[in-house]
Amino acid sequence: MEELSEQYIRLSLRWIALGFIGVFIIGIAGGLLGVYINGSPRVPLINERNQLVTTVQEVTISPSQADAAAVEKYGRSVVSLARKNRKVITHEAVGVVITTDGIVVSTENILGESIFAFDAEGKGYQLSKIGTDELYGLTYYRMPDRVVTPFEMAPDDPRVGSRPLGMSRSADTLQIQSVATQITGYTIPDALAAPGIQSYISFVANSKVLVSGTPLLDDEGRAVGVVVNEDGVALPVSVLRSSLDRVTRNKREENPFVAYGVLLSYTFTLDAEKMEYVFTPEVRSVSLGSVAAGAGLKSGDVIKSIEGEEVTWTTDMVEVFSAPKISLNIERSGEMHTIVLSENLATE
Repeated sequence: MEELSEQYIRLSLRWIALGFIGVFIIGIAGGLLGVYINGSPRVPLINERNQLVTTVQEVTISPSQADAAAVEKYGRSVVSLARKNRKVITHEAVGVVITTDGIVVSTENILGESIFAFDAEGKGYQLSKIGTDELYGLTYYRMPDRVVTPFEMAPDDPRVGSRPLGMSRSADTLQIQSVATQITGYTIPDALAAPGIQSYISFVANSKVLVSGTPLLDDEGRAVGVVVNEDGVALPVSVLRSSLDRVTRNKREENPFVAYGVLLSYTFTLDAEKMEYVFTPEVRSVSLGSVAAGAGLKSGDVIKSIEGEEVTWTTDMVEVFSAPKISLNIERSGEMHTIVLSENLATE
């Protein structure tokens, strides 16, 4: 019995070994066959909207690697803006280089004639002030001739819940301070905001080092916003794009609201029929002798639709009032009226 048992065990191990070798050979053959069949690249799939759908899995860079790459690429493009009074240097904000010819933008308007930009080495470069875009509350400066990589701007505003990187510069050490943030939502601007701003980004950060002018960067190192103050408020990149376009087209000083003589404020109003809050532009004031006054627009009028289309959160009011003629449907004391604004309706 012992002899039979021993023979049985040896026979089982032999067959297991042979089976393992067979599977191994089949696996190699299958791999070679797959390479032969799939040797040429395949055309990416196309969905129902005729958009390419990649068949390759996208690799996500870890936050630490992404942050380090952004600092390495754009660190020199973030400068500390300072005011120099005799020998006293006061660092007041952060500026961001956004064009190849050295235009620097900030949400802070540094007063005085001696304005400097300082880098990580402590070198100061005197800036010339281009001016302030009063429509969006951004101030532009120009650096002397230096080769600095400008920030690339993201195509869209950041999504709620996204986690952009804040890249500031210490006023004490002048070193880059990168801070993780999270977008918590969008807020309506108050009465002190620049007239062209319809919404602010709300964000939270794990420290209070994000001073005025600090850029917020997405995972690809592109600017998605610029910090307004340390209370977690920033301008979305769409505002930065619009303002820079005005500067490059020499239209920085134009203000369509002033041209029509109207000032707006924005609120979210509860619509009883839809049972939801809707975006509502309201006329805050009308200048005497202006186009708006001549057309009969009054303070307190609520704009419901423009050119027959309902006003929504995405309606660009700056673009609307940049037109030479506008048809507004407004609500006044519960009644609807149509007001037509035209450049030739100004009163004496």
